[in-house]
Amino acid sequence: MSISLRFIVAGLILFLVSRYATCQAIMRIPLKTKTLWNKDDVSLTNDNDNTYFGQIMVGTPGQPFNVLFDTGSFDLWVPSAIWPKQKSRRYRSSASKTFKRNGLSKSTITGARPIWRTMMDEGVVTKKVFSIWLRRYSDSGENGGEIIFGGIDQEHFTGAHTYVDAEGPHNTFKINSFFVGKIDTKVCSKGCKVLVDSGSTYIRGPPNLIVKINKQIRIAADCSNYDKLSEVISFTIAAKTFTLTPRDYIERKNGKCKSVFADAKSDLWQLGTPFIRAFHTVWDYQTPGIVKVGFAKSK
Repeated sequence: MSISLRFIVAGLILFLVSRYATCQAIMRIPLKTKTLWNKDDVSLTNDNDNTYFGQIMVGTPGQPFNVLFDTGSFDLWVPSAIWPKQKSRRYRSSASKTFKRNGLSKSTITGARPIWRTMMDEGVVTKKVFSIWLRRYSDSGENGGEIIFGGIDQEHFTGAHTYVDAEGPHNTFKINSFFVGKIDTKVCSKGCKVLVDSGSTYIRGPPNLIVKINKQIRIAADCSNYDKLSEVISFTIAAKTFTLTPRDYIERKNGKCKSVFADAKSDLWQLGTPFIRAFHTVWDYQTPGIVKVGFAKSK
């Protein structure tokens, strides 16, 4: 995947002004997905379900940028006037009345104040909740899903959300007991720390544990046994069992198959877009000092 800019939601950092930061109760940002996208001179490459992006406005008056919404990191990167890639849309600081230098980089702009925190503190949203719903590329084409600041769309899920208290800047929590069918992989039997990472195209964990899961999946690289896969992968969050079907945990593209369970660079697990496609995800800040993350089966 190649991108010329990146917007992160975990702290939801935005340096200047989003056009959505007006006094509304709910702000909806449609997410797009496409195999190859090239618009407004910002190039993104997406192998089907790998990338979901939406538009924000930066500066006053706003300058449009299409960005990734990533709950697994804190940074905002937007090309400046001296960005070396000539075909990229660039932020023009001289055209913004609200631009302030931060002394970090001459080729990008970034910021340190979380926009989600700003939205809540300034009353931009009346309900301190944001939610993400992702669709499969094969089901939706360009209509990739939606992120909602300030609410939840009841049409995006079935049943009730299961909530777990999250901790720390990345809103981490515990995940327990991975099973492949009826086989206990012994992975996370005592609990593993995990975050929901909408910027990751995989479900990542420590290599020594991921290998145990993939050993039980046994997907053939040429997809020759894909139609015979029937086992679900299950695990628990807040004592609730969540299951992924082969359609959820196998990436199938151009006649090639592989598991979406991949190695992480740390002991922290990451539930990426394969999980979010299966389970509508909510971040709830309504109780002072407590963040809850909730999951319900996506429609």
